[in-house]
Amino acid sequence: MQVADQRAVAGAPFTLTWQLVGADGEPVDPGTVLVTVRGSDGTAVVTGQATTGTGTGPRQYVLTAAQTRQIDVLSVDWTVGGDVYASRLVDVVGRLWFTNAELRAAETAMAAAVNFTPAAISTAREQVEAKIEQWCGQAFVPRFAVETFAATSGPLLASVPTVRRVRWAEFLADDGTVLSTLTPAECAAVPGSDNTTITRSGGWSTGARVRVGYEHGQNVPPPGLKAAAMRLCREVLAKGKGGGLPENAISYSSSELGWSAVLVTPGVRGAHTTIPEVNEQIDANTFSVPGIA
Repeated sequence: MQVADQRAVAGAPFTLTWQLVGADGEPVDPGTVLVTVRGSDGTAVVTGQATTGTGTGPRQYVLTAAQTRQIDVLSVDWTVGGDVYASRLVDVVGRLWFTNAELRAAETAMAAAVNFTPAAISTAREQVEAKIEQWCGQAFVPRFAVETFAATSGPLLASVPTVRRVRWAEFLADDGTVLSTLTPAECAAVPGSDNTTITRSGGWSTGARVRVGYEHGQNVPPPGLKAAAMRLCREVLAKGKGGGLPENAISYSSSELGWSAVLVTPGVRGAHTTIPEVNEQIDANTFSVPGIA
């Protein structure tokens, strides 16, 4: 599955942004820029619309709440003079793990908006969410994925658990030609799953491969994991600030020679982060693939 460049929330307006840069990494004026947006199934959302922005500034286009109403992965093409200069992906998720207000209330060190801006929080939150989902092997908010599988008479095995529903599916020949697609009714007949299986009556044996777009993930993160995510977000935002006993100390002692501590080190003894409480929540919420006897 490809990594998205931007993240939007379903049902909320969202600003697409693209910045052309030169070989030196500095902004360049691309002139007039048009944007085209498509859903994961190829459905047009925006077709060749002009963007805002002039000179060396970034080009932007605002998607409406209606255009982001569904969880999906949107493809975005930025076109100049008839040529596609850049193609990007936007991950439209069901919700955020936590709001800015929730973070500021839970982690009072983040209360000063002048020091921790909404943009900074957004970046840190995405980093934390992505890391925790990677460690736990599952999504804790509704997400969308597109995967291609080998044709089989049995169930498909997705990369992530908690398959909520199949939105579309197409059967492919060896050369990638689409042989047939499932109707909305046929997609609706595919049941959800708490694990990684996508099971269909009659199997998925048409053609050589099958490409499936499906929703997955929990409705909301568990309270303890949500608190851990906010704590880790604070760590990302305030790294290098503060003092006193390191928060990754699990024990310490002092003597006339000074003090010493046993510290948690990421990557050592299974620790994911430097914070023991965060590691406990990650371990408690890690998805394990059931064994097959």
